[in-house]
Amino acid sequence: MVREVRSSDIEQVSAITEASGWGPTTLSGWQHLWVDNPSVRDGSPAVPKGWVLEEAGRVVGYLCNLTGRYRLGPRTLRVAAAGSLVVLPEHRGLSLQLLLEFAKQKNVDLLLNTTAAPHVTKICEFLKFTRIPQPDYDLSLYWVLGSRRFVGAALRKKGAPPALARLGAVALAAPVALYVAHRHRFKYSTAGVDVSVMEPLAIDDSFDSLWERVCVSDRLLAFRDSATLRWHLAPSRHEGWPFLVTAHDGQRLRGYAAFVRQDAPHLGLIRARVADLIVEDDDRQIVQALLMTGLTEARHRGAAMVELIGFPESIRRAASDLKPFGLKSEAWPFLYRANDDDLRRSLARKELWYASLFDGDGSL
Repeated sequence: MVREVRSSDIEQVSAITEASGWGPTTLSGWQHLWVDNPSVRDGSPAVPKGWVLEEAGRVVGYLCNLTGRYRLGPRTLRVAAAGSLVVLPEHRGLSLQLLLEFAKQKNVDLLLNTTAAPHVTKICEFLKFTRIPQPDYDLSLYWVLGSRRFVGAALRKKGAPPALARLGAVALAAPVALYVAHRHRFKYSTAGVDVSVMEPLAIDDSFDSLWERVCVSDRLLAFRDSATLRWHLAPSRHEGWPFLVTAHDGQRLRGYAAFVRQDAPHLGLIRARVADLIVEDDDRQIVQALLMTGLTEARHRGAAMVELIGFPESIRRAASDLKPFGLKSEAWPFLYRANDDDLRRSLARKELWYASLFDGDGSL
């Protein structure tokens, strides 16, 4: 049986998320998603918080439903994104039931699944979801910041036992570091702007001004006003994360990049990711200045690599000048389904998309 999730389900949901290696689910976490979220306080009709799959009175599956606001030119859209889909292995064949409830919901203009695993991608496509047309979303770009730790994680990913991975990391760290240093010898310009690092709690109304200037473009953009950014980039369990890099021209905020920490604990890898990056007119030099400062700061805060997933071609071209490596995903993780024909036709155009980890649960 599938039903909407209730606060009283917290213990059982936490048990299955922990069993799946995702860590515990907490009431404070649910409050952050469904109470503190600025998108639920705008007077729009309520949407479900999520669903659980029950078997003989026991919760064996869970799907979170995240609500958000988007802009597409002058139009404000109500969006729901699937997140935290987890089903116990012996009930995995029933995952379709949870995703079917997600697909049937009303009161939203657009449905997103932004972090779909390979088997979930197939289910979503069966439910008439479409892969976003933004090119290369399945190809992430990354920079190595700590050669020894990165090599050790790479060896473990290839199946090496932990002890052998540690020995290999020691032996290979120096040549890998030399190669990385040679690859990353490049010049960039700050484009006449002041670039600095800040904490999310310091986000002020200059971000509202930037949002008002960029949201009028003919792109599908998740809301990035100051209240939404402070909520989305709330302090994590990792001290010092997330952080932002900003670019100012005098008092005018020209752009920012947000970096979150998303480790791969099974590989022993401390990993940072670019959660968001917005620059007026996609200015190439400012994009590069933000990324370079962010890479330096991420290394200072202990990350062994920084990964960039998504973003349109203009941003990826600027990032590619900084000589990242590339990693192909096993699946196309970002799919959508529009609930009206006009919106469906519009979203078939690749130039409308500005998809990244900021969408859905990719960086929460």
